[in-house]
Amino acid sequence: MRLEPIDLQQKRRIVEITVHNRCMIDPRLITLRVFAQCGTIGATAELTGYSPSAVSAQLREFQRVLGMQLLTKDGRGVRLTATGRFLVAGSDTLIAEWENLRAAAMEAGEQIPARFGLGGFSTAAAQLLAPLAATLRSTHPSLEVQVLEANPARCFDLLVAERIDIAVIVAMQSDTYVEDDPRFEQTVLLDDPLDVIIPSSHPLASREKVTLEELASEPWITELPDPPTFPVHRGVHGSRGDAADCP
Repeated sequence: MRLEPIDLQQKRRIVEITVHNRCMIDPRLITLRVFAQCGTIGATAELTGYSPSAVSAQLREFQRVLGMQLLTKDGRGVRLTATGRFLVAGSDTLIAEWENLRAAAMEAGEQIPARFGLGGFSTAAAQLLAPLAATLRSTHPSLEVQVLEANPARCFDLLVAERIDIAVIVAMQSDTYVEDDPRFEQTVLLDDPLDVIIPSSHPLASREKVTLEELASEPWITELPDPPTFPVHRGVHGSRGDAADCP
């Protein structure tokens, strides 16, 4: 049975997110931006490939060179100061301008980048990204193409860390509002309709299409924690002021 579209987003909207920060700007600024995205030294180290001590050293050195306090102690960890947050936010424009200049220069010289990273959830990686990677390798033999499987939140971290250049995500799974974020550019690829499985004896079983509102009072069976469709369950029950009943 196919779910009938309603005001609540109930299709899996597959979108392509392009990062705007692959550049040769001071790598310590990139590390600071990754820290702002992740929030911890450990997560920053994992994403950038540095050790935690190297990340800490980079950030301390960056503070010293700039003559600004970018970080302050927060319990056992550190967090950005107001100065650090302002610098990170302002760097979006700087990096976007460099990216545009870099792309124009490469186009003028008919050059291509040496490496290109693709990321996305499992289905996208298999059905969309793998064929794209094969095409890129065929048309540009010198290009190193890497495909990483990751959930949407992880994809955004990988984009900021410059580990990938393009991410394919399910829009309803993302907590990042890409339209309002200058670091990313979003392109809608397709809408993936959702199917619902109900017993043959169910009153709605004879219907070809139903709305989520009609199923809002029903118990749902789903994987835990947070499968791709769980935001749909939360959304429809949240609109009724209830908690989703998902055994």
